Amino acid sequence: MALGVETALIQGTWKGQIEIPGSPLEVIVYLKQASTGEWTGTIDIPAQNSKDLPLTEMLIKDEEISFVIKGIPGKPTFKGKFVPNESSIQGQFTQGGMDFHFKLTKPSDTQ
Repeated sequence: MALGVETALIQGTWKGQIEIPGSPLEVIVYLKQASTGEWTGTIDIPAQNSKDLPLTEMLIKDEEISFVIKGIPGKPTFKGKFVPNESSIQGQFTQGGMDFHFKLTKPSDTQ
C-alpha cells in the first residue's frame, strides 16, 4: 500500500503525455491494487496503436511510483512522484538511455 497517498487516489485511469522531441506522445495508464496489496497496471499508447500493454516492476511507496512497460525493447521505464494537490504523477520516462519528462493526470468523474 502507498503510505503517503491513499490507494483510492492512485488507483484508476491516468491520462497524459511523454514530452518527446517534436510532438508529445499521449499515454493512458490504468492502475489497480489487488486485495493482496499488489499493484498491477496496463498502458495504452494510441499513436502506436498499442493497447493494454502490461506494466511490470511496479513500485508505489509514499509519493514515489515507478513501472516498466513489459516486453518493449529499451526497457521503457516511468519514475515519478504523485502530486496530490494537482492529482498528477510527474517524473522521468527513460528508454534506451534517453530521458524525457512525463506528466499524467487523473480526470475527475465530471470531466
